[in-house]
Amino acid sequence: MNKAYWVLMLVAMMVWGCTGCGNGGRVDPRLAAIDSIVDRDSVAAWQQLQAIDSAALTTEADRALYALLHQQLRYKQYLPLDTTVLATLREYYANKADYSHLVYTMILTGSYFEDLHLYEKAITWYKNAEFLADTADYRNLAQINMRLGFIYYDNYSDHHIVKQKFERASHYYELEGDTGHLAVALDYLGGIYRTIKHDKAHATLKRAATCASSSGDEITFVASNEKLARCLLNDSLPGEALTIIKTCEQHPMNLQVANDCYYTAAQALAMLGKPSEALTYYKKVTPPTDTYSRHMKAQTLRAIAQAQGDHALALKYSHETTRCADSLMNATVISTIFETERKMDERSIITLRTSGRSMGIKILVLGGAISLLIVSFLFMIYYRNRAHKRQMDALKQEIDLQAIELLSNHSKTSAVVEEKKALALKLKELETQLRQQQDTSNRFLLQYVSYIRSLMALENKSNPIEFKKEFQRLSATYADDEQFWDEIHKYANLKTAGVAATWKHAFPKLSRRDIKFMELSVAGFKYTEVAFMLNLTPQSISVHRERIAKKMELDVTLRQYLEDLMEEARAQEE
Repeated sequence: MNKAYWVLMLVAMMVWGCTGCGNGGRVDPRLAAIDSIVDRDSVAAWQQLQAIDSAALTTEADRALYALLHQQLRYKQYLPLDTTVLATLREYYANKADYSHLVYTMILTGSYFEDLHLYEKAITWYKNAEFLADTADYRNLAQINMRLGFIYYDNYSDHHIVKQKFERASHYYELEGDTGHLAVALDYLGGIYRTIKHDKAHATLKRAATCASSSGDEITFVASNEKLARCLLNDSLPGEALTIIKTCEQHPMNLQVANDCYYTAAQALAMLGKPSEALTYYKKVTPPTDTYSRHMKAQTLRAIAQAQGDHALALKYSHETTRCADSLMNATVISTIFETERKMDERSIITLRTSGRSMGIKILVLGGAISLLIVSFLFMIYYRNRAHKRQMDALKQEIDLQAIELLSNHSKTSAVVEEKKALALKLKELETQLRQQQDTSNRFLLQYVSYIRSLMALENKSNPIEFKKEFQRLSATYADDEQFWDEIHKYANLKTAGVAATWKHAFPKLSRRDIKFMELSVAGFKYTEVAFMLNLTPQSISVHRERIAKKMELDVTLRQYLEDLMEEARAQEE
């Protein structure tokens, strides 16, 4: 009897436990529905959220999601955010390891500081959110890059930085299928292209207008067409620009967009030799309140004065246009803080010439190529293995820390088990990826060795014509291997504790080939191999070393300088 009693009690406890686990994972369907429309129709989402009695929500997850949606919709309705609530939500989602909601809470925190014009704090929150976001979390990544783009754009930052942010936002919104926000991102991106990539501005702005039209966003539709009209003015096509502006007038416009349209229409009419009609549009504009509006006003009045033949007045407004433009350029606030985000792509292709060389030189070069190929792939394997080892060590440490934290609270025992399983699975996936990359690197290595053996076989057959053709093909293919040069740069930077990355700016007299010469030397290649890679003769190596040392104004030889750098790097590691 006692045995049957305990069996029944055990079954009852298991059923109760399973029921509890199931309830913990459910989300109130009303909240899920609001979350699905919050980005598309914030007004309807706000009305539906207000209809829910928050006190009637029973689970912790529902109450947290309700609070997050409430803050999100307050922001969309231009109402102040509650930093205390946001801090509580960040702590809750961090403990639950719910990174999607945690990232969005961090985005809202950044928006709070952005509204206070504390841009550096806002950028810090956005950057931290971007670092934490999953690569497939397109919704959050799109909003992060959009917010950063707005900050940089409004503070007249470097156009390349602004372009990068809006390009990423457009990419993520397109992956998310969010046509409405995609239209806004493309509208801003097209405006940036007007100044740095004029040929891409037309296509981008036309696509923005198409997306805005399909999503029903008439304000963005008009804004994109107005920017397109200004592109046409830059192309000296005022008639087409005026046609677009007149089409825009048939749609609703906010004050800023309307002013831009009137300025553009007035400039187009002035270029068409119709100053009186241009003045009619100019009078529709509200008085300027900022430097940008004063700049547009001066541009418009200059065009009208030129159409009227009043050269003195045109010169006056030309000076005013220049002053406003200089003021805008000097208003940069953000770009100086994040200058490191600008990374210029510096690629170079070296063509190796083998004609006219003696048989001895060919054999020397061939041996150097074999050594170089083998060493380069060994470097690649070493570099990738080291990066993955760091990831796995960090992941193991994260597992241990989270396990300790979760075990301190007895009510979360089941969460500890699930969390460790998920992290262990992620660790296993990383180990699988590492093995796959090692196998791929080995295959590449075997393939290149096979190429070299085929060359040696041709050489042994004493067929110089075939040898020359095959050697030129392999050399050209190898010289174009940009991945190899990237790996050499990374390895040299590692061997010098980051000093190699500063050579370009520290010694502006150095050419790209000079820097490659030093990077190959740091990587451990012999000077005959360096000569092969840089299309130098072995006899000119010493002269080249002396030229580099002279450009760098060194007190010691180049070889001593590089050896000292690597010795300092080794000392730092120890």
